[in-house]
Amino acid sequence: MWWQGITAAPRRALELSICSDDLSLLASIARSRTEPAIRVQRARMLLAYRANPSSTAVGEQIGVMRHTVRRCVLQRAQRLGAMAAVVPVVWTASGENKLRLVSG
Repeated sequence: MWWQGITAAPRRALELSICSDDLSLLASIARSRTEPAIRVQRARMLLAYRANPSSTAVGEQIGVMRHTVRRCVLQRAQRLGAMAAVVPVVWTASGENKLRLVSG
């Protein structure tokens, strides 16, 4: 068959380093019932990805698509830090048609 001898590309797991203080805070957010749902979901994603660096497995565990996990881990946690990845971020246009970052 034509596909014999063809192997899949190696999986590229993203390294995610979380300090112990952030780790305990993420764990408390993930268990929280009073935090906004998006913060709880992102905290659960980061903790699950740290335990098992597979976007697909984490997505199935949390109930989101693997692309959502990669966006949370790659675009937010790696670039901004674990705690900044948990905070909801909203882009708004100012009166001068410039974008400014508002978190809260």
